[in-house]
Amino acid sequence: MIALVEVTQARRDELRRELSEYLVELAENEGVSVTRSPNGEPAYRWFDDYWLSDDRLPFFIEVEGVVGGFCLIRMLDSAWNIAELGVRPEQRRQRVGLRAVGALANQARSSGADHLRADVHDWNEPALRFWTACGFHRVQTADGIIQTQFPLEPRG
Repeated sequence: MIALVEVTQARRDELRRELSEYLVELAENEGVSVTRSPNGEPAYRWFDDYWLSDDRLPFFIEVEGVVGGFCLIRMLDSAWNIAELGVRPEQRRQRVGLRAVGALANQARSSGADHLRADVHDWNEPALRFWTACGFHRVQTADGIIQTQFPLEPRG
C-alpha cells in the first residue's frame, strides 16, 4: 500500500536527509559535483519554501507505513508540477514510483488540477522512460529540459 503523507515541520529534517541523498545521486548521474550549502548539506534553493508558501506541497511516499521516498509539488495554475520525486534505492523496481504518481494524480484531481507536469533534463533518459511509463507525454523541449504532462480526466 502506498500513501502520500504531507511532511510536517516536525519531520522536516527527515525530508532534508531524503532529499540530500537524492541530490547526491542525481549529481553523480549527471557527472557534476554537488552544490553544497554553507553547513555542508546538498543545497536545494526552494527547500524552506515548502513550509512558507501555499503553492508548494512536500510529501513522503510511504510504503506499508515506512518512508520509501518523497515528492515535492509546486502548484502552477491548473497543474501540479512534480518538482522532485525520489524513491529509495531499496524500493525501486517495485512500482512504488508508479503507484505514487497514481496517488498524486488522484490528489491533484481532487484539488481541481487538470494535469500533472514533470520536467526532465534531456540527458536523463531513465527519468524520461519512467515518466513515459507513467503515462506522461512530451509537451516541449527548451534549454535542455523536456517538459512532460499527464492529463487528469475528471471523474465521472
